[in-house]
Amino acid sequence: MALMEMSNALQKNLMQLFPNKIIYSAELCKNISVHMALHREAKRAGVSSRQLTESNGFVWKDIERAMDFSGEKVDESLEVVPVINQIYTTQTFLGNAILTEEQRIAVYSYAKSAFDKRFVEGKGLSITEEKAIILETIFALQGRSADDDESKSKIWVFVFKHFCGYTLGQGTTEYQHYYRFFCKAIDKVMRLTNHFLVPTEKNGIRYQGYYDTLLIHALEPADAANRFFSILFDFYVNTLDCQYIPGDPAFKPLVKAIKAKWNDNFDSEVDVRSAVVSASFKTLLELCQGYACVFCEDIIHKMDVITSGYGIDEQLDTKHFRLDLLIYRWFQQQSRGQRKQAQDSRKNHRNDRVAIHRSDIHASYELIDGIAYIVLPKIRFEESDCQLIANGNRPQVVISLDGKEIYTEPMKIFGNQVFTSREYRFLLNQVQSANLHFSVKVIIGDNNHVIYDSHKTLYRDYLILSRNMGHEIRNIQKTADGAAYLFTPLESDVDFDEDSGDIYTVECDFAQKFALDVNALHCLTVNGIELYADSSTKSRVRVKVRPERISSAFALSENAMYTVHSRIEAVDVELPEEEKIEKYQIQLDGKTFPLAAYLQEKDFYLPIIGESGSHSIRIFDLASGKNACVYDYFVIPEFTYSLNYPIFFDEGKTVTAQTFDAHYGHREFTIYSEPGNNTIQIPGFTAMATLQLSLPVVHATLLQSDQHRNLFTLENKDLWVDDLKADSFISIDCPKGWVAKFFMGNDELVCSKSNHLYEIGNFLQMHKGTDSNANLFMRLSPYDFRKYKHAFLQKNPNAYGIPQGSPISALLANVYMLDCDKAIVDYVSALNGFYMRYSDDFCIIIPCEEKQIATNAFSHIKSILHGVKHLTLQFAGVFHLQRIEAGLRRKIRPYV
Repeated sequence: MALMEMSNALQKNLMQLFPNKIIYSAELCKNISVHMALHREAKRAGVSSRQLTESNGFVWKDIERAMDFSGEKVDESLEVVPVINQIYTTQTFLGNAILTEEQRIAVYSYAKSAFDKRFVEGKGLSITEEKAIILETIFALQGRSADDDESKSKIWVFVFKHFCGYTLGQGTTEYQHYYRFFCKAIDKVMRLTNHFLVPTEKNGIRYQGYYDTLLIHALEPADAANRFFSILFDFYVNTLDCQYIPGDPAFKPLVKAIKAKWNDNFDSEVDVRSAVVSASFKTLLELCQGYACVFCEDIIHKMDVITSGYGIDEQLDTKHFRLDLLIYRWFQQQSRGQRKQAQDSRKNHRNDRVAIHRSDIHASYELIDGIAYIVLPKIRFEESDCQLIANGNRPQVVISLDGKEIYTEPMKIFGNQVFTSREYRFLLNQVQSANLHFSVKVIIGDNNHVIYDSHKTLYRDYLILSRNMGHEIRNIQKTADGAAYLFTPLESDVDFDEDSGDIYTVECDFAQKFALDVNALHCLTVNGIELYADSSTKSRVRVKVRPERISSAFALSENAMYTVHSRIEAVDVELPEEEKIEKYQIQLDGKTFPLAAYLQEKDFYLPIIGESGSHSIRIFDLASGKNACVYDYFVIPEFTYSLNYPIFFDEGKTVTAQTFDAHYGHREFTIYSEPGNNTIQIPGFTAMATLQLSLPVVHATLLQSDQHRNLFTLENKDLWVDDLKADSFISIDCPKGWVAKFFMGNDELVCSKSNHLYEIGNFLQMHKGTDSNANLFMRLSPYDFRKYKHAFLQKNPNAYGIPQGSPISALLANVYMLDCDKAIVDYVSALNGFYMRYSDDFCIIIPCEEKQIATNAFSHIKSILHGVKHLTLQFAGVFHLQRIEAGLRRKIRPYV
């Protein structure tokens, strides 16, 4: 982001409030003078307050400063004092940390010694000793019985007895002495460690907040937490349709609704009463609304993970975090009917789209049950858009054709009028025009306030929609699933190459509709514009930008998708042979010039447009009045990225993307991707765009009659071999550069070359009763390039190195790997495993019942290998489907 000027006075005031350049929204709002000064300067600059401050090196956080902790698990090898310090350094709620039994005993002993030192020996305490006493008090509150009295006085009696060993009367001098010490210690410790402390004075009224402080940090009482979870789960199921979206603004009105219900002045569908949850949770929601939103979102995220059944081990740590344990136990206590209802609802809404920001709203064409629609996602408005609704103006969805409104519908707003509860689907057959293009436009808003405008993003000369996936195909390329429908306006001139496969027309009342297979296409032309031409067809205008785009990366900005480049060095234009250059114009970022102006001798020299942001190049054909070529791209200077794995299975997966660019430097993003999802999105990756990365995903589908079942998500189901009929097949779709083969023991399954299907049904019917111990497995490996090796062989110019394939190469490799071999053998042998290496290929087999054991072993072995200098690792995965013998019936289930 370019640097925007900020006045010295404003910068000085911001630095006084936030010396670390971390702006906490809640604190900024409380300082009205600085807040308004920032707003005025941002308005003069034509940007938001956040954009102005971020361009000057500030970072925003929408939570309170006292809640800004990461929540790392406690190291089990630490002694008592480092354990105490780590908890205070990393935990938002001190009672969220779960310690080992030895650490728990050590903390109690240390705190008890400090207590005796203060009250028996009469000596002063260090800050660490006071921290230990407060921490032990919080842990003690977690051990109280659910039947114990919840009143403040009874809790203090319980706390004092925990340390001194006997019950104290409330009016005794000793009780008052202890009480004054604990109040001062809580106040001192929480302030010094920057932890949440319930203020002892609010609006001029003094009250005791130490009791609430202890309960909040203890995440107690547990039954109140369970009731609070029930409220959030009801919101997750009935309002969000079991769709958790990171950063969803819907959590803000939820927090306000709960808070207002306590004050008995809010009429909402969210069923909350003043007695539903304890005063500790009420205090948290009232005093820390910023963190309360984050807190509620985190709980609903964990509920979503549990409901989905995917990624529980990666997303929840019930061994080290009490909050995760409480949520998991609460979910297991729900009735089977409640859990199944939520799981079914989540499955039904899994593919629904949700827009939580204005920039996420995209109207698109989709094929649903063979019918073409214009689809808008569910929309949860930004806070800035709520003013439109607060004024009583219900926004409308308006669809127009050639400037004429053909469809209008008021948006249905839920509850506090913040978000819609369904997708909008508009039948495309209502769009009928004599024009040779679909000039459709979608606007959301009213006459004075526009939330979304599709502009020209829905203008099409044609439509190609995937028959199986339903999405629009913008760039025709060979894919595993090429079945599609082509829609062109009535009376369009459509030409196919004679060898482009079996293409036939389908009845349609609003357009010409063709069924085709894009994999079989050689050439496709609509109204004189060439939509696709393979290497055998050379009649297309082309724009080439060098260096080539970043593979599998796209930028989503201003309702459009762009390819991503890290820099631009040259732009080339290729015209068909013997084409007249005078018939073309070129448009560079909206400015139009004759293409001939850039011709020098036989080559084009186009200006390089490489500034950060979105750019567009269009070649316009004056003869046809159409764009002959369009190239939209987005520049992120010095951008590179890598993923945590070179390949992923089509199952619930946690994807970690490490990125680098010139503005932000190195960053890491962790995103959970569900089955069926081949992309991840990183909102706000730059100030102007969301980054979308395509994932290299392996798809394995069991085809049985009309059923298509994902093999990677059958882990909780038993699939009997006898149920696999002869017409059962396995379909494998691998990313580019990878190949997969299916085996039954040593026998490779037959793969049909015409449709790339493995005949699993026929194979099992033929081999019943034979080789009962054989496993059905898929072997996955990088593409074998050896058949092309002569094109890539190069002579080694260096005077060192060993020629690959010579006898000395394997010998020296074995000598070099001796220490590594010994380390791996020692580790694998301790697990009753097996290790074998041949030159640079090795195999490790470890018997285990739990996936976590294999994961830990894999991580340890990788650490050993990374310790070998100059060793480059290449991953090759093997995914097993274990077949278990059970009498005459055999069972197949996935196994990693």
